[in-house]
Amino acid sequence: MDLTRWEQKDCMNTLVCFLIGMKGKAVIVELKNESFIQGKLIDSDLQMNLYLSNVTISRNRNKFEITKCDEFFISGSNIRMVHFNNNIDEIYAINRSFKLMGKGKGKRFETQSLAYQNSAFRRQPM
Repeated sequence: MDLTRWEQKDCMNTLVCFLIGMKGKAVIVELKNESFIQGKLIDSDLQMNLYLSNVTISRNRNKFEITKCDEFFISGSNIRMVHFNNNIDEIYAINRSFKLMGKGKGKRFETQSLAYQNSAFRRQPM
């Protein structure tokens, strides 16, 4: 993913970077029209547009309808919420998105977090 410097900064200041790091994971997307779309996240961008594969679409209007598709695109303006599994490592996903966005971003973030963990949580001798 090639992003400009400003796009990288915007992405790092929002949770879109978490969504970018979740590529290849199973998600359930809740839309504003009360439909649910379940599938594997293939790609996402800064506008929260999602591209899914192996998709099951559940519509709950007058009847409960289920439709299956191989691939599906969802515009970010139609998304209400994105659901993930409970066993997701959030820090790993964010670090992964930084690595996908540009060289050195993930390493710098990991180094800062490790330095912070070592200095902030280490008990100092008296």
